Amino acid sequence: MLSDLAVKSALLLYNMGWKLAIPILQKNCRLAEGFKQRTLQYKIPPAADIWIQSASAGESYLAAALLKNLKPFRNIRIFLTTNTAQGMEILNHEIDKITQNYGNISAYTAYFPFDSPSIMDVIIKNIHPKVMILLESEIWPGLIAALKKYGCKILVINGRITSRSLARYLICPSIWHKLKPDKILAVSEDDAKRFAILFGKECVDIMSNMKFDRIGTAGRTSGKKNSLHKIFQGSSPIIVLGSVRRDEEPDVKKII
Repeated sequence: MLSDLAVKSALLLYNMGWKLAIPILQKNCRLAEGFKQRTLQYKIPPAADIWIQSASAGESYLAAALLKNLKPFRNIRIFLTTNTAQGMEILNHEIDKITQNYGNISAYTAYFPFDSPSIMDVIIKNIHPKVMILLESEIWPGLIAALKKYGCKILVINGRITSRSLARYLICPSIWHKLKPDKILAVSEDDAKRFAILFGKECVDIMSNMKFDRIGTAGRTSGKKNSLHKIFQGSSPIIVLGSVRRDEEPDVKKII
């Protein structure tokens, strides 16, 4: 296993890479939006009890679902971040409804900072969340290193990791053993096995896929106004699924 000095050296090189990359990333149209938040040039967020990171739209809906199921016994502050404009739109829309219905939850949003260890050290020092929730596959070394430095618990929910991603992480496996989350809840046995290879099986468990908790039924639409009435009979059952991944197909089959 690598020594702490070796891990620090690896993070130092990683930080240097970010310093070189950030000026170039500013020219990217997608990353230019919220760039000052991503680099902490604009109003560092205040302290929070929980920080939830969701990559984009789908994960942002999961973040909202988590908030709706929280039953805090005291006032809590939630910090939510995402990488994309679409994810930000969903978070802002959902938390407006949630904070109106749950008086003891206050929530605020920002774009997820770039994973430069120096940037992450500043934001974790200021926010100092008691719990960091990473949705699906948001495994960032700079973030996790800062969380561990300041004693914050790290939880991966609805965790998924592909064989290809695992192969990339295993280029430096010992570093990840030093940076392993406190708990990983994977959505399948295969994902759990891959996480166990990377972080050790003692921190990995399996949960049901939260995406399927959001499945619902649509109201009936008038046949006269429905452009599909010429294709489907009025009594035909129709199921609409979006962004289904191959490893989710067995779960979809059970629902159908």
